[in-house]
Amino acid sequence: MYPEYVPPLDPQEAGLTMRTIGWTLLVVDVMVIALFAPADLGVGHFLWPTWMVLQGIAGLAFVAAGVRKEEQATVIEGRVSTIPPRRTEVRKAA
Repeated sequence: MYPEYVPPLDPQEAGLTMRTIGWTLLVVDVMVIALFAPADLGVGHFLWPTWMVLQGIAGLAFVAAGVRKEEQATVIEGRVSTIPPRRTEVRKAA
């Protein structure tokens, strides 16, 4: 009858999710600017430009909140990151 328990997100994972949502909103916002805003302004309507501004503000807010949440998670838990470091050694060709 009840769904099984799903544990809450780790604060660092929640911050990463918020940043991903924010960047997705900003990318979609750029597509709106490129496709719809010039045509809409040309005929005197302001629907898409208004939508673009609101979506841009929301995207920036999500990115900023996600960065802040990730920074708080690293300070509270005393760890730097759970993302593995980039490999720097040179691979030899086979």
